[in-house]
Amino acid sequence: GFGDLSGLANLGMGSANFMELQQQMQRQLMSNPEMLSQIMENPLVQSMMSNPDLMRQMIVANPQMQQLMERNPEISHMLNNPELMRQ
Repeated sequence: GFGDLSGLANLGMGSANFMELQQQMQRQLMSNPEMLSQIMENPLVQSMMSNPDLMRQMIVANPQMQQLMERNPEISHMLNNPELMRQ
């Protein structure tokens, strides 16, 4: 598996440059539905999405999601519910 993702911060994944890159990629994906569809069909992505613990780790590692969860406790509750994450 992919194990603990906390080491991503050591790779600069929490840096401003990474955040800008992430935002740029999000804009490109939203403007190109075909690219998003291809990514979602990728076996690696399918494998990651079928692992609720990994998905929760990835979501919680995002500072924007951390803020969202602080403002909306129901989101945090959903992420900590394995049955909901499987859906």
